[in-house]
Amino acid sequence: MKYKLEQLNCPACGAGIDMDLQGRKAVFCPFCGNQFAVDDGERVYTKNINIRKDIKIHERYTNDAALEKERRKDKESEREHKEFKLTIAAAVIILLASYGNLNADTRKREQEERERREAEQVAIDAGMVRPGQNDQDMVGKNYQVVMEQLKSAGFSDITLIDMDDAGLLKNKKDTVESVTIGGKASFRASDFFEPDAKIVISYH
Repeated sequence: MKYKLEQLNCPACGAGIDMDLQGRKAVFCPFCGNQFAVDDGERVYTKNINIRKDIKIHERYTNDAALEKERRKDKESEREHKEFKLTIAAAVIILLASYGNLNADTRKREQEERERREAEQVAIDAGMVRPGQNDQDMVGKNYQVVMEQLKSAGFSDITLIDMDDAGLLKNKKDTVESVTIGGKASFRASDFFEPDAKIVISYH
């Protein structure tokens, strides 16, 4: 497209351009960056809108890209920092929860131990006695030794049963086969019984 020029103005932005056109075939507008061709003889020019912006505009775009890259790096750094803080916070919460559970377990055990001691004291105050041995601890021992131990513990009603089955290869003579207390064939050393609970010692 050709235009007659009364005054040299940029055909793109309309800005006035003051420069020596002697020998020039093309001019860059310093305001918008458009290039247009000039025919000095006929005082006409041809507008070219399919051109690249001048170096300043290009540099600005380049700087904008670098700035955007920095902004993205800052956002990524901020995101990583937040994730790190969240990780630390989660770890602290887990530690506190574990500490709380540990304290709760400790308090529970202490409470159970207090209750056990209190129950023991109640039983002792009531005159109850303990065998001092598990039932299996008595098996294989001499029955007279076991009987004396139970008497020393406070038991008074003890019955002996001779199974009369001792032999050379098994069932060693006078050794305990089983012991029951108050009808219980299985008991612990710490179990409480009445002093007159019936004890039956069976031996070979």
